[in-house]
Amino acid sequence: MPVYNQKPAYLRPALRSVLRQTYRNFAFVIVIDGADAQTVQTVKEETKDDPRVTLLYHQKNQGVAKALNTGFKTMMALPHIQYLTWVSSDNVYYPDFLKTLRNTLHRGPEELGLVYSSFRHIDGEGKVIRDINLVDFRRWQRKDKKHLLNVCFVGVSFMYKKSVALAAGEYRMEPVEDYDYWLRLTEHCDIEYIPIELMDYRANSPGSVSETLRGSKAQHRRWRYGFQLAKHQARQRRGIPFETTVIFPVRDGSEKTVNQLETLLEQFYSNYKLLIMDLSPSSQATSVLQHLSDPRIAFVNMPSANEKEALLQGVRVANTPFSMVYGTTSFMPMFFLENMASELQKSSDNVLATFMRSDGSVGHQVHLTANEPFKNKLYRTTELFHAIKQTPGKLLKPLPKVFINSVPKSGTHLMLQIILGIPGMMQHHTPWHYPSNLEGLNKILPGQVGMGHFPYKPSYSQVLKELGFKVIFISRDPRDVAVSLAHFTMKKSPIFGPKQHHPLYPYLIQQKTHEERLMTIIKGTPPSSPHRWPNIFQYTYQQYNWLNAPDVCHIKFEDLIQPSSQKLTVMKIIRFLSSDLEGLRLSAEELAQKMIGNIQSETSETFRKGKIGGWRAEFTAQHKAVFKQIAGELLVQLGYEKNLNW
Repeated sequence: MPVYNQKPAYLRPALRSVLRQTYRNFAFVIVIDGADAQTVQTVKEETKDDPRVTLLYHQKNQGVAKALNTGFKTMMALPHIQYLTWVSSDNVYYPDFLKTLRNTLHRGPEELGLVYSSFRHIDGEGKVIRDINLVDFRRWQRKDKKHLLNVCFVGVSFMYKKSVALAAGEYRMEPVEDYDYWLRLTEHCDIEYIPIELMDYRANSPGSVSETLRGSKAQHRRWRYGFQLAKHQARQRRGIPFETTVIFPVRDGSEKTVNQLETLLEQFYSNYKLLIMDLSPSSQATSVLQHLSDPRIAFVNMPSANEKEALLQGVRVANTPFSMVYGTTSFMPMFFLENMASELQKSSDNVLATFMRSDGSVGHQVHLTANEPFKNKLYRTTELFHAIKQTPGKLLKPLPKVFINSVPKSGTHLMLQIILGIPGMMQHHTPWHYPSNLEGLNKILPGQVGMGHFPYKPSYSQVLKELGFKVIFISRDPRDVAVSLAHFTMKKSPIFGPKQHHPLYPYLIQQKTHEERLMTIIKGTPPSSPHRWPNIFQYTYQQYNWLNAPDVCHIKFEDLIQPSSQKLTVMKIIRFLSSDLEGLRLSAEELAQKMIGNIQSETSETFRKGKIGGWRAEFTAQHKAVFKQIAGELLVQLGYEKNLNW
């Protein structure tokens, strides 16, 4: 129990209700967190001579999270303790509170780590708050743990296993220390709900968190920021990307604009990123709105652009399946976004957008109309781009639509970082594209980048041309490709899917040395192997045929890596894209500086060393002989060797 300055009228019943539990075999640690003399005296009077009680002291008030960490540090050191909970100094706990929670955990399966129950709400005088229906409240609390990412339904009556607590770590992030903790804890265990009331929760009592939040706009904003940050960090830990982008064009930081932003941030639906397109002179709106902190907000300053251009840029940056332009609205209920997103999630692909009708129901839109009113509708992102584009208004020349094609392990992600250094360019939310699904290329918009390892076929080249792509092909010495691939296939990574291993890994793991695995990459696997893999020539030659394709910018990996040629190579890319970069109003020199400055090799999932000629340190004489036999002529054709005498 963390205790700060608490009224004796609340503190005494809270302490007595814990000490009078029917389950008696527990340790009770009370952390007096810089409390006043009256509070300390009350605690001592109520707990004297009880051997189960340990009193710990903070000289100064440090807050709930630190008080909990102090108390649980003591608990963790007690080897006989298996289950943990914490209680508040103004709530009242029913006699079977500990017994019921403990027995449910004790009798449950091993994967069960957190149990929680229903509870009654009482006011400051201890009277039951009648407008909270217990049947409805129980139904609301009974949720699958996946819904914890949307709402904190665990409440104030709970218990969890010490073993799971060790995995979750300490409390933090006041004033949402409990919610953040449940999100981290439940990543290590299952949960179970007990649909009976085990305690009375004193809501909105003087000095309580709920009362503090209700009485102060600043404190509510602090709580909201923590609440959204906890969700945001949980999604990042779990690899859950944003589903929706909300684009909010603003021209000032007026009270009206601030209120609009507040309304949006109060939405129940939270899995969106918010792009505030600041069209005000000198970014005046940003200077005001940035004080409304939220981890989902990004500011895009475009003081010289008209609204249409800003919105199109917002869609290009979106990088999510769904997008919405947020505009002035007289009414936006809390579930506005949630209801539209839920409908669009389960709709067939012919539904382009969802919208809220005046009666609160959700409508479906299956085609675009001329001069469509697109604000406050939730679109599939590509369709929003088309809806904005067909509205009246002058546009700057759009950014290029780029497709990076390459031989695998030739620096695809390095090239991606260079292209993303162009202001306004964004990676498409489906980063990799495959010949088996050419339709996916239709969803890439101007200003976005897609990547692939397409073998050369005239039909593929024609499709990319018809879709308006600027194709950049990057190649590398096939010997370095082989070495890089031999290391890469043994690496564990989420990019390989649920099993996190390369398809060739089960075969290579049976080989004892790196030299053997490198030879497999060069020679391929035997025809009889269940893990079929081509030799290095078969693996690469079809991609290298892009070198002879028209209207393709060919870049050598070696030229990008070497400092002496890097800038010249980036200038070559700029010349290739120049007709689509005019609207940036940047010189080639300025643009090259931004593109090179965006290289961050250490952030790439696939980058290892990026060395030129690294094969020399890893090829044995046998590797060289076999490589010459299989792909020696390819090296000569590509200009990496003059003959086979290497």
